[in-house]
Amino acid sequence: MLSSKKWIGAFLQESRISDLVLYFRSKIWVVRGAKLSHGSYVVIDWTGLRAAAAEAAKRAYAPYSRLRVGAAGLTADGRVVTGCNVENASFGLTLCAECGLVSALHATAPSPPPGPPGPALVAVAVVAGDGDALLPCGRCRQLLLEAGGAALLVDTAGGPVPLGELLPAAFDGADLSARRGPG
Repeated sequence: MLSSKKWIGAFLQESRISDLVLYFRSKIWVVRGAKLSHGSYVVIDWTGLRAAAAEAAKRAYAPYSRLRVGAAGLTADGRVVTGCNVENASFGLTLCAECGLVSALHATAPSPPPGPPGPALVAVAVVAGDGDALLPCGRCRQLLLEAGGAALLVDTAGGPVPLGELLPAAFDGADLSARRGPG
């Protein structure tokens, strides 16, 4: 049997998530940081992200469902952006907290550097008004995919999970480009 260190080393070498930093706590491996595309690491304060999401949930407008939801995301440059759900009497026009988060991400972004933009979000926590984790709906997973890519870490009740595992075989910009017909 492999020791814990050897097992983790082998796991990281063979895993799609080889860029994650892990530590052991209460028999669960928890993601504490992520390696960014340019090679540096960012530490993820999951407790802080959940707290920011819970604070955003307090500002939600949810008179119909009375389910207040908040979302908080950590950007590659270290900013924390938040959003909350905003309901509408027509229900179909309701905005999820993740929609508000992605909107705030773009509205508060510093001037973009030259070249194609990379994924800006590194980690996301979504919580109900009681502070417990919620998973993004399918529509929001699609929005988060464009804002952070498949490696974006999403907080779940069982610990952080890469968005690619929550949205396998996702439709993205490459699919759109490949399938465009002539003008």
